[in-house]
Amino acid sequence: MSLIRLRPKLLRRDHLKILMVAMNAVQDELDAEGVLRSAEVFFRRQFDDGEQLERYLHDEDAHSQFFPWLLWDAGLANHRLGAKLVLGAQSWGPVAIELIDSLLKTRAELYQVIHASDRLVALERLRDGHRVALNEPVLQSVISTGELLVARVLELRDYSLLDAVHSCMPASARRGMIRAARKAAGLPDAQQLPTLLAAERRAMARIQRRSKTNFSLDREEMVLEATSFFRVDDPSPVERALSEATEAGALKQRSSGDWVVSMARAGEIGAVVQLNNRKLSVKATSLQRARATAACLADLIPGLQLGLTVLSLPNGMLA
Repeated sequence: MSLIRLRPKLLRRDHLKILMVAMNAVQDELDAEGVLRSAEVFFRRQFDDGEQLERYLHDEDAHSQFFPWLLWDAGLANHRLGAKLVLGAQSWGPVAIELIDSLLKTRAELYQVIHASDRLVALERLRDGHRVALNEPVLQSVISTGELLVARVLELRDYSLLDAVHSCMPASARRGMIRAARKAAGLPDAQQLPTLLAAERRAMARIQRRSKTNFSLDREEMVLEATSFFRVDDPSPVERALSEATEAGALKQRSSGDWVVSMARAGEIGAVVQLNNRKLSVKATSLQRARATAACLADLIPGLQLGLTVLSLPNGMLA
């Protein structure tokens, strides 16, 4: 294997090792006075001790937002906590040193997905139009073109890595979020991510206020389309299972990689099932119907991993 082809593997390996060391070590720092005060600034609420902070992080599922900020942005006692916690990682070699340096310099930014395929994801940084391409299999399986991400992307000299995704938003939040992204870029490091997350909360509140819930006769919440995405590691057994379901009459194949549910044993009749390389999707006219079909497919095809569900609302917005 050539050195050029080996480098992405080395970067991914050392990046994962650094994150594991940092995330494990930061758990022991939650009682530190500086960490508690930083958490109060970040969440705008008081914490009496590390146990209370940990409960809050768990209840709010906020680890992916708070820990990267605490490690690389916050600045405690004139140092970055992450640099202190992964100090020994520098002995791993120049790749680890390069990654740590990038982690310390990188801040959360607002991106829009401009291309998503089984090969790569292309993102545009919305504050200035800068573009970056990522080869991230997990991300590729759960996001769609047009979505907005508040994320950290490590741009190294010849390769880009996704470090963290803090939040995901529909394209309809774009206008207000661009203003926030440009404002955040001019603020001190510790204020940038909180500014973006506060803007996200306002944007989502506006979207919810504008959205009018429609109901079908059976009182299901209706949307123009609900699409659930599955991660597919190996398409071959999925194709075989879909073919067997087609032969049994549960599905009707319309074209290559495209089926419609024709019997209830495969989900809601009329739901569309599509297989495109490593992405399996289910489309239906309500969230409940998409979920019902997704659940049936999970029974038909063991090992499927459900990822993101995207809603297209009656007023043309995504959620």
